[in-house]
Amino acid sequence: MPKLLIVTLALVFCAGAARSDAQTLPSAERAFFDQHISEIVRIEPKRLADPAMLKVFAAPIYEVTITIHEADSTNTNRIVVAHVGSQLVSVSRPGTDADLPDVLKMMNPGFRLASAEDARMLQQALDAAYPIIGSDDKKAETHRRTGNQWIFVRGVFFGKSQGFVFEIDASGAIVAVKYSLKIS
Repeated sequence: MPKLLIVTLALVFCAGAARSDAQTLPSAERAFFDQHISEIVRIEPKRLADPAMLKVFAAPIYEVTITIHEADSTNTNRIVVAHVGSQLVSVSRPGTDADLPDVLKMMNPGFRLASAEDARMLQQALDAAYPIIGSDDKKAETHRRTGNQWIFVRGVFFGKSQGFVFEIDASGAIVAVKYSLKIS
């Protein structure tokens, strides 16, 4: 058995053993923990309210900043979430190819992606929810229609375009949303 596999299995077993010692907190400890966790972890939601977003999406969308204060440092992360139905779901840009059913659920059912103007509106909404950061990615930004798909390039990944693919029906209603790292 290769050494790397043995080391990996040993680490997995050790991690499992450490978790087996974890215990559910008694109610008094849980109450203390819940009362004081905000001293260590801060969650700041900000509703994204670009006019284009309000036309394209029916669900409220938020950028959430999560800050964790550790003994010697502070770590900050940002995620995009949406209020979809009775749930709060993460709709951050995926790091891999993926179907995005929650993004589809966020769409305004009255919005149609049938014209260049509609595409510009959706592009503006995507810019508000998923801003492009790097200059190379910004240079790659474009959108185009191919058959029943609208492709919104949001950057490059290993020399290939990456972005959102919106599938539409004959009326321009969006029926599927995907993210792809290999748009041709």
